[in-house]
Amino acid sequence: MDTTTTSLAIHRLRFLPFAPSPPTSLAISPHPIAATGRGLLAVGRQNGDIDLCVWVKGGKGTDKGWIPHTTLVSSSTKPAKVESLAFAVTSSPNYGPNRLRLFSSSGGSNLLEHFLPEEFASLEARQGAIKRSITDNKVTGTSRSLSSHGGVIWCMAPSPLGRYIAIGCEDGHIRIVDIRQGRFEHVSLTNVERFADGTREITPRTDKAKSRIVSLAWGPPIVHETKKPARNTANNSNDSSDSDSDSDDDDDDDPDSSSRRESLILAGTASSHALLFPISTGRASQRLLLPKGRTEQTIVWSSAVLSDGTLITGDSLGFVTFYDAKTKVPLPDARFQVHERGADVLCLTVGTDGRTVYSGSVDQKVAEFTFIAGKWAHVATRRLHAHDVKALVIDPAPSVRTAANKGSASAVTPILVSASADYNVVLTPASPPSQMSVKKGGNKARQLEAAGAVNPVSSNPITTFASTTQRRVPYVPSSSSGSSLAGSGAGSVTLCASKGWAVSRSASTIEVWEMRPPASPEVGIGSLTLQPQSLPADQPPYIRLLQMEMTKRRSALIAHAISPSGRWLAVSDLRETKLYSLKSLGGDLQPKRSKAFTAAFASLEQEGAAAPAASVINFTPDGRLVMASWPDSKVYVVSLDEDRCQVVKVWEGAKAVKGGRAVVGRTAKPADDSGDESDASDSHSDSSSSSAPAPRIDHLLPTPDSQYLLCVSGIHLWSYNLDLLSPTARVLPSLPARAVGVAAHPNKPSAVIAALQSGEVRTLHLDETMSGGKGDALWEHLRKGVEAKLAGIRDAPTGVCWVPRNAAEGGAILVVYGATWLLTARETGHNGGLVNGNGVNGHKRRSNGSGLAEGDGSGNGDGDLGFPYWVVRLTHRYQPIAAVGPLRVAEDGQAEETAGMGLGVVEKPIFGLVQGMDKAWKRQRRYGC
Repeated sequence: MDTTTTSLAIHRLRFLPFAPSPPTSLAISPHPIAATGRGLLAVGRQNGDIDLCVWVKGGKGTDKGWIPHTTLVSSSTKPAKVESLAFAVTSSPNYGPNRLRLFSSSGGSNLLEHFLPEEFASLEARQGAIKRSITDNKVTGTSRSLSSHGGVIWCMAPSPLGRYIAIGCEDGHIRIVDIRQGRFEHVSLTNVERFADGTREITPRTDKAKSRIVSLAWGPPIVHETKKPARNTANNSNDSSDSDSDSDDDDDDDPDSSSRRESLILAGTASSHALLFPISTGRASQRLLLPKGRTEQTIVWSSAVLSDGTLITGDSLGFVTFYDAKTKVPLPDARFQVHERGADVLCLTVGTDGRTVYSGSVDQKVAEFTFIAGKWAHVATRRLHAHDVKALVIDPAPSVRTAANKGSASAVTPILVSASADYNVVLTPASPPSQMSVKKGGNKARQLEAAGAVNPVSSNPITTFASTTQRRVPYVPSSSSGSSLAGSGAGSVTLCASKGWAVSRSASTIEVWEMRPPASPEVGIGSLTLQPQSLPADQPPYIRLLQMEMTKRRSALIAHAISPSGRWLAVSDLRETKLYSLKSLGGDLQPKRSKAFTAAFASLEQEGAAAPAASVINFTPDGRLVMASWPDSKVYVVSLDEDRCQVVKVWEGAKAVKGGRAVVGRTAKPADDSGDESDASDSHSDSSSSSAPAPRIDHLLPTPDSQYLLCVSGIHLWSYNLDLLSPTARVLPSLPARAVGVAAHPNKPSAVIAALQSGEVRTLHLDETMSGGKGDALWEHLRKGVEAKLAGIRDAPTGVCWVPRNAAEGGAILVVYGATWLLTARETGHNGGLVNGNGVNGHKRRSNGSGLAEGDGSGNGDGDLGFPYWVVRLTHRYQPIAAVGPLRVAEDGQAEETAGMGLGVVEKPIFGLVQGMDKAWKRQRRYGC
């Protein structure tokens, strides 16, 4: 095939002003999610957002790691960075299953609780009727706040039994917040329970320290053998059932948890010492002194307590100190300065076995300590980041059972997660050094595999912290969804292919940029090269047409979309969706808000005076707007005009998915159909699903012929007929993993391909009459070719798109991309098993009978992988990739309709972000050294 007719222009866009938000805090759930076997990871960011990340498994041992599933977007117009995060599990037989709850503080005086999606909040199901908690039906992402009554909250820590949260305040007090039975209130003297010996279970607040409390750590639970009587409070407004539920709030993992109670709190201060507070009295029992400088106090930035009572502190001088559990004095040879002198130790975390400790500092290093031969020893120090290490967590998280099984091995390989101001979250295997002994002279990989150590992060067989290989989580969006609710930064950039525009969205600004032909050709993928185009040297390859500051927004912007013709621009925050018409005036774009769009929604009785917020917005090729409202997941179809807009159809998206289950080939039953009422458990299940929050729709895909509309919510898919405006949806088969992108073939509109987080692809037919026959064989070859290429890649796919091309140009090209790779698949035609098209270096290769081209059966490395119908190529040249889409860039004097369709690749290299970083810590060298 002639290379001049198959070339594809590659336009690299690195100038767009959007920027990811660096991580500032981490938290891991105490219990794993059943479907993944690993905990839920929460990543707090500087812009106030919180990413909820789920572990995604891949094929052939290539797990994709933690990928954002939901982003809790801050509802404030001026959000503050998330300083602290903490998970807690509360449980009670009267309030249903174990409930996972998330708390945060953002440098202010309020403690926040964020309501999680039901699939994460409910860790396990119990049989029989249950009384649902008040937090069950809250909208995901919303929160409730509680004032500290003591000024700025500097730190917080949940208790090991999940009953309380301790907050360290500016005034020097530690205050206790009660989170049992769904509560969210300060502990007071009126509701403190007393034991038979007269001692209190907990104190509302501790004695005042001489300076602010900057770090907190709870001690291990203790067993209290005396039975506690019924609570005697001054306020008798609670009924007997409430008091009964209070007596059962200690229903934890351990059967003897009812006899357990919290013991003590270790508090680090800003005045060169740490304090020990027995939680029953609140009075300081011990003071741990630290060395201080001549002119300034030493700050205890981090603290930890092991299951045997060993105390650990990390201070501003760079020391990590271990204290004896009984005498509370530093252990011999257990004061380590493995970090640079004067490098603040900002974080400490305890390993899964309870006998390993990790510390992170501003010198960009992470150190490991372990208990060997009766004493603590420094094992390794590694530089994992290029800036301050802000937070450390480990999965699986150490639990209260660690005290009973000291040094017990974990069923899964522990992973240390570190976050830094360099925008990176790093995953490092962290198996205990004592469990990974390897005999000399043997095969190291086989010995580690026999010991059960499987590296889920890299191909390195070693899983100990000192010798393994770490992996960075990409800081670019992990999904091509049109909304930031599906992942931090998702949908921040969209491309208007016909106009050659790129639309960038930040928290408060929308910008539209126009691309111009580059000055020099860019070599593409294999035979996909850039057409020679010219540009004057003094003319930039891009120009900004519009910069719109959204001053009247009520939260950060979460979604936007631009029509294919460039006439309409839709923008949404957490409260409202707005529509603007764009007109060119003097080389710039002039936006004008459409009042008719707002009036169209005001005419609906069930809606207010404004259009609802949208989780995703899109435009059909014929000019209609489609949007999925949030949080009720209604799908609106709006006809657009300058003078009059009309809501022509409203679909209930929640009716298509019922109870997390989709039925193939037919519409799910309505939510009010409870089925057989004679079965109590079935009736309860139906009532629970009907009261559960509606699923969030992440993708709306109108087909190129404007006949169908595909809706995607997680693994569930359903479609509507836009021509007939059908009242019900056609539910499609559920996917094996969450979809990150969907795209319809430009020449076969009813054929849709979906890219999944697990590295797989699936093909769907929206028109039932088009499935079957040779067409299915064509898509099956495509699926095999793409999955074979992606088999050895650990970075998950981010999105998928089609580049429309006519027959003379070789047909449409499929593009699947991730943060560090780009894959293209070109349809070639079938000719007796030969692959029509250019192979590597222009040579053709013959099929080996199995559909796979000879010489490239593994699909590893760059090059092309031939199938009878497709040629698949993979490259790692463009990275990190934030967005990819078709883009037509016309030369000067050339009509937009006659310009060839190219491919726009939006990249965000790290050197473009370094300029906005604060200066990293640098050791001050003395004169003469």
